[in-house]
Parts: sequence; structure tokens; C-alpha cells
Amino acid sequence: MSRRLAAALMAVLVPLLAACGGQAGSSSASGRHYRVTIAEIGQILPVVQVVQGFQQALAKAGLVTGKNVTYTVKTANLDQTLIPAMAQQIVQSRPDLILAAGTPVVLALHKDTTTIPILFGGMTDPVGAGVVKSAQHPGTNLTGTSDYLSPDAVLNLVTTTLPGAKRIGVIGNPAEQNTASELSGLSSVAKARHLQLVTAPVFTTADVLPAVRSLIGRVDVLVVPEDNTVGAAFPTVAQTLIDARVPIIASDALRAQQGQALAGIGIDYHELGVLTGEQAVKILLHGAQPADLPVIYGNSPSGGGLKVVVNTSVAKRLGISVPEAMLKQATVVS
Repeated sequence: MSRRLAAALMAVLVPLLAACGGQAGSSSASGRHYRVTIAEIGQILPVVQVVQGFQQALAKAGLVTGKNVTYTVKTANLDQTLIPAMAQQIVQSRPDLILAAGTPVVLALHKDTTTIPILFGGMTDPVGAGVVKSAQHPGTNLTGTSDYLSPDAVLNLVTTTLPGAKRIGVIGNPAEQNTASELSGLSSVAKARHLQLVTAPVFTTADVLPAVRSLIGRVDVLVVPEDNTVGAAFPTVAQTLIDARVPIIASDALRAQQGQALAGIGIDYHELGVLTGEQAVKILLHGAQPADLPVIYGNSPSGGGLKVVVNTSVAKRLGISVPEAMLKQATVVS
């Protein structure tokens, strides 16, 4: 009887002990080697900062490159025709998690897999793009962070920095879902404020400079959304318009910090990357599901909030006197 009892107890205890061991391994960075693929639309500044912040968060949680995590970086080099094939290759490699930077990349990956966890880093409108069911309850294999910026915030910066501006130029690629969403919002708000919106669509980086030149003399200010096509040519855009004395208001505070815009408003992309990385830690180490992790918006207090920057050196080159009230509200750089 004693032997039978012992055998029965072992039959119960062995599976329990194995289960407990598996749970311990899933919550420890040392229990497993993870494969993470970073899928980029290209090496533009916001993407670079998101990736840096993401990897920093994973390292802080004990996921060390070469020890228990391997990163594979795939980039489309700002050529959107390469994205579908790139997405297919990534999905076929079956990584443990994908960081997707750039809305076109997110959309392609969303189409190709419903099982691999995907985190988007700085996607403008994930709900509108249909990759999540709602911000609070994504309900899919995707979640992440958003760099959404309300059109009211952008046009408030325009009218506060340049009170006399009435003709607002906008350049961007309407084929990019994030840009299309921002253009639609700007159009509605500009109409309500009796501002004239003059758009110059671009579809490749080769279109950017001709489009910018076409706006000179027709607009008082150029608003540049966080557009991937324009981002690659932004330094040239900035120099061309500064030479023509046309101010730029950017949907990115970094552009103003770097002297490429008179003023900029946006979120901290490095911080957004850190927040995305913390979501990855929850998924990889603690068994969380993307479907249950709310999207984090960079313009919210939990996302770091909005940053407003005014560059007085650019103002001087443009011959513009920025109102004192604006200077008091913003971070001023020179």
C-alpha cells in the first residue's frame, strides 16, 4: 500500500513541480534567450530614438544583448515598396516579439501575422488604422505607443508663435495613414479657424524639394507633420525655407532643437521608446498579452506629455520676433 501511495503522490507532484518551474522561468530574464526583431521604415531621427529607448528598457529589465536577447534589425530604407517583402521575411523567421517603427511597417506586419506579438513605437492613429480594436483594449496581437498630436495643438502653436499667419502650408505623403489622419484633422480645424490650408502632397523623397519650392510665396508658414517621406529630406527642406524666409512649425520638438524649424511641438521619442520597451518586458518576462495592454499616448501625462520648443537663432535668421508670451510657454533654444 505504501508503495502505491508513494507512486500516486509522485504522479501528482511531478507535474505540479514542472509547472512551477516553468512559471519561474517565464518571469526571469535568465531563464530563456529571446529573439526580438526591430522593423524600421528607415533611419530617421524619431525611429532611432524609439529604438534606443526600447533597448534601454529591456536592458534595465535584465535582457542583455548577446546574453539572453538577440536583436535583428530590418529596415526598408524609406522605400515603402520594400515593406511587404520585409514583413513577410520577418514573420517567417518567427521571432518572439517585433518592434515596428513606422505606420506602413505596422500595417504590413498586421496583415501577415495574428500570433506574433507586435509593438508599434510611435504610431499616430492605431485605432483609425484598424490594428487595435480600441486604445484601452487592443484585442489583437498588437499594442504599443502613439505619437498622436491633435491638430488644435499644432495650429495653436502656429497662431501663438506667428499671430499674423493666415496661409498655412502643409507637406506630407497622403499615402501614409498617419499623415492622412493628420492632414484631415488640420483641414477641419483650419477651416473652423478661418485659416487657409495649402497642401503640397509628396509620394517619394524626390517629390519633397519641388513641393516645398512650390509653396514659397504662397504661404506664411509651413507645417510639417511627422511624415516618414518628408523626414528623410527634412534638413534640405529646412535650409530651403530658411533661405526663403518661410518659417517651419514642426510636429516634432526635436526639429526646433536642431535648428531645422522655428518651433516644434511633440512628444519625447526616446521616452516613447522606453515605454514601448516596458510593454515588451511585460510580454516577454511576465506573460502579458498585447491584447490586454492599453496603448500609451505620448501626449498624456503617463506618456511624458507634450514638449514645445522655440529656436531663437532660427527666428533671428528669419527676421521674426517671437511674442514674449510664446517664449514664456516654451523651452527656448538658440
